[in-house]
Amino acid sequence: MHTYEREILHALPGVVDADICAVVQSDALGELPPEVTALVRSVSAGARRALASLRGFGPCDLVHGLDVDLPFRPMAPTVATVHDLAVFDAPWAFSARKAAGERLLVARVMRHADAIIAVSSFTADRIRTRFGRDSVVVHEAPSPDLHPPDDQEIASVRTHF
Repeated sequence: MHTYEREILHALPGVVDADICAVVQSDALGELPPEVTALVRSVSAGARRALASLRGFGPCDLVHGLDVDLPFRPMAPTVATVHDLAVFDAPWAFSARKAAGERLLVARVMRHADAIIAVSSFTADRIRTRFGRDSVVVHEAPSPDLHPPDDQEIASVRTHF
């Protein structure tokens, strides 16, 4: 499970009055907070993961694709979070197969999502330029256990280096 997904799933139960379910691969099951109901899928990657993400999971009030994955027939309003468009902007950084598959997934989500969240203004601009869609910018926040260093920690690092 990615940091963004883990952190948002840990934060949501404290701020929304809703039953929260998350589709997770079996190897990430231990990362969910107890307040989140797991819909477990087998571990997969690439095209198999993409195809599994298209499968529905029953009725709900809202579907949020935390990493651009949305079911084929969600049966509810949908929101997709877009972290970047690297598979379009830097396809050479991926295997040709992965880049092609991810481009298909992202393009499908851009056509069908009811709302799109971009994690930065840059990503929102790329979404608008490439797909003609507006998105809401919601910056990623640091984990609650991260904090600015105090003066002593800064001095220690400066002395060391």
